[in-house]
Amino acid sequence: MPDRSAAAQVQTSFDLVHLREAVGAGSAEAVAFSEEVSRSLVGARIDTPQALNEHVLPILARHFPKALGQARARPWQHHALQARYPRLWQLRRALGVGPPPGLHRLSGHVLRYWRLLVIYQREAREAKHASRALRKQYLRDELRQAENAYQRGDQKGLFEVMRRLAPKQRRAKVQLRGEDGRILSNAEELRVFTEYCRGLFSQGRCVATSSLLGQPFKLEADALEQHMRKLSIYKAVPAHTLPPAVWKLCRQALAPVLVQLADKDTGGKIVSKHLASLL
Repeated sequence: MPDRSAAAQVQTSFDLVHLREAVGAGSAEAVAFSEEVSRSLVGARIDTPQALNEHVLPILARHFPKALGQARARPWQHHALQARYPRLWQLRRALGVGPPPGLHRLSGHVLRYWRLLVIYQREAREAKHASRALRKQYLRDELRQAENAYQRGDQKGLFEVMRRLAPKQRRAKVQLRGEDGRILSNAEELRVFTEYCRGLFSQGRCVATSSLLGQPFKLEADALEQHMRKLSIYKAVPAHTLPPAVWKLCRQALAPVLVQLADKDTGGKIVSKHLASLL
């Protein structure tokens, strides 16, 4: 059972953006990481693809550590704007204080109220202008990221920018009803979907696919390495697996290991499932 403690999560967290940039540029950091992976695999006991992931992930975290607070702040979270809010609330509370008792003190209170009102309006106007400038800069940065992602062919990065800029919408849940008009429970909905998918995707049998599956399968390291060379470093994979940038960079060291795992996997289910998600 994998260790899901906080220490294990911190140990295997890495900077994916930095990794992609290093692999794309072929920098010295990428070369050093690839060399350490190759050295660490010599004599290592790796029985499953998941064990291979767990072996390489700590090395990846050491070479490309993820800094805390790396996420870019929203415009309203900017420290310069956040520093203005306590002062504005202080002035707003001061404006709500009523005049002291006695008519002889009313004139002094009016002058004090007018002075606080002028200060509050001026600082509120400055905060509004600063917020507007930060929003414009944030929008420019997002559009620049979208353009860079489009030029790189990074569909995931482009979709993330579009999702951040898109207006928020309400999430509607569609509930299915049975033949009697009753709303189905979660278990009943799952059973209906399962029966529908089985009927939809099992209507016919592919003879060509069946004949191919009946033939013996032999995975070769050279052919696998050529496929790993063509991997896109922007392909999305599950969080517990190595990113495609690692497979592409360390293909000469990782391809023979996958071939050995495929030879040991007599059923062909574990490694083939892993390769399907990778390639």
